[in-house]
Amino acid sequence: MFSLRNNFYSITNESLYRHYSTSVNRGNFYGVDYRSSVTFILNAESPVSSKNFKTIGYEGSSGWQLSTLVSDGTGDGLSPASGQWITTNDESALVLSLLDGEYVFNPVGGAPVVRANYQATLGTTEPPLPRYYAGFNRKENRYVANLVNNSNASTGEILFGSEISGVKGFYVTGTLVTDLVTNLGGEKQLFSVMSDYVMNNGY
Repeated sequence: MFSLRNNFYSITNESLYRHYSTSVNRGNFYGVDYRSSVTFILNAESPVSSKNFKTIGYEGSSGWQLSTLVSDGTGDGLSPASGQWITTNDESALVLSLLDGEYVFNPVGGAPVVRANYQATLGTTEPPLPRYYAGFNRKENRYVANLVNNSNASTGEILFGSEISGVKGFYVTGTLVTDLVTNLGGEKQLFSVMSDYVMNNGY
């Protein structure tokens, strides 16, 4: 590694690389494109109270998807199936980015068509049809989405997984990752992450 005329360089595998170059994709390191990710913890106001985190939102650029959102562990419980002591967590289903989750309804037959199939199905990349979103949606300069539960049943639970909305826990840990469709290699900003939640009764 060395610097020359205010540029930082490194050599690997007999190739010379200039760091912080604007002529290659962001997240490109030594010729390989990587997705950026940010891990965060949401534990607003009352860390000793159990909550139901209902939504996820962020301020920043389009092009982020929620890859994971997991609650704190519930503590050890005996699994009826295996007889083993296990700790369970609540978790959310994947939340697609704005463009990755965008779809329209085909005027012929009414079937949903995702953005990736607009050209093949409708003959244009920008059909003059109302847009719907299965992931993040833009509202008041924020990207927001409902959280759909993706958890397995815990002992004693009657409703679980996609039958309920939100993620239960004292806190949640999540990861936002850049998608593979929005301005590939371009800048993606992230300023803040937020969630709407309600307190659970009895905790």
